[in-house]
Amino acid sequence: IIHRELAKALEEGITAEELARAKETVASQIVLRGEYTQTRMGALGRNEVLGCELLSIDDQERRVRAVSLDDVAKVAPRLLTGTPTISVISPFEPDDVEARLASVVGE
Repeated sequence: IIHRELAKALEEGITAEELARAKETVASQIVLRGEYTQTRMGALGRNEVLGCELLSIDDQERRVRAVSLDDVAKVAPRLLTGTPTISVISPFEPDDVEARLASVVGE
């Protein structure tokens, strides 16, 4: 299902409604994470260690809300093509997991 939806997004793009929902979700998560001091400090520390720009919550939210359909269309081919990677935690043996996955994705 995920593979099919990603292929559809790549071929057809996403709708303005889908983008609006995604932006609202991400912006809300940013604001909510900022309400917890430990979470906010962890994010700031991670950004510092990784050499990322340190942005205020307002700046992060502003950047998310500024994303356009054109922006998504520009990065979609880079992010939605190539061979996907999957991780599985299962009680089954590796060969059995591969067979079960192949039957699901139609290989």
